[in-house]
Amino acid sequence: MDGIRDSVPWGAIEKAAGKYDFSVPQAAWLDQALQKGLAVTLTFANANALYDRGYTVYSDAGREAFANFVVATLQRYPNVSAVEIGNEYNSNSFVTGPVATSSAANRDDYYAKLVAAVDSALNRAGLDVELVGGATHSIPVDYFADLKALGTLGLLDAVSIHPYTTPPEQFADQIEVLRGVIGKDMAIKVTEFGANFASLDDAPAYLAKMLSVMGDAGIESASWYALARQSYFPNMELWNTQGASATPAGEAFRVFDSLLADADVIRRSRPMISLTCTLSAIMRRCFGGRRVPSAWRRACPPMISTAIGSPTSTAGFLQILRSS
Repeated sequence: MDGIRDSVPWGAIEKAAGKYDFSVPQAAWLDQALQKGLAVTLTFANANALYDRGYTVYSDAGREAFANFVVATLQRYPNVSAVEIGNEYNSNSFVTGPVATSSAANRDDYYAKLVAAVDSALNRAGLDVELVGGATHSIPVDYFADLKALGTLGLLDAVSIHPYTTPPEQFADQIEVLRGVIGKDMAIKVTEFGANFASLDDAPAYLAKMLSVMGDAGIESASWYALARQSYFPNMELWNTQGASATPAGEAFRVFDSLLADADVIRRSRPMISLTCTLSAIMRRCFGGRRVPSAWRRACPPMISTAIGSPTSTAGFLQILRSS
């Protein structure tokens, strides 16, 4: 693992207008992460009771305060790699007040103005940081089309998506449609992926599939959700905090992190037919001529094999990916 995506609490840090206290416990993780050399993506999606009645900012004054907080945070933590504006702004899960009750068209306008305010503030402060936007739930092509028309995509270094509603087998097609709107050169980050698994044992196979299709689709980076157990989604975590041990997803993550560390590309190979099952995909990871294929069948348990010859990797694959 070489990166982490998280946030710091605006309301706890700015309790008096224009005064920032980054010594709050909720921000302690950030210094530690940066000291360890992790690439940190900071998501800014919080509200603050000082502005716009504590709702998601919707006024010019609220957006200015939001942007000033972004600037203050980056001045305090200059080694942050990227900032992501909003979190699933196209849904109702993380927005409140007038933004939440607005029409779909106005939702786009609110977001476009927020990104513009942050971009202007960063430029005035002379801060050079990767600006990531969208952070959408699913892959809402029309939403991105509206943001393009509003000029928002032109301000961003990358767009981000959370493809929770996209099965791995449909991911490539949906990204191709999205590319038709945002263009082939715009970087795409998957800043959250995972699923609401019935069991922790269901996560590794999904991770294997998604890594394969995301790599083939040219996704710049991807962040698994979540690191620790979430109360509403109890089978998605990489780490068991009570037992201080990796979950099945965490073990799979470790194996793939090792295998992909020196990978140049991930590419889709020609479909293959097995005796009794149709392969829905077969991926090839290239390591200077060495290949690590992963394949899964629509009607059969997934399988994965490796040509690298590492006993740990091979055994890990076969053990971790037994469940579909």
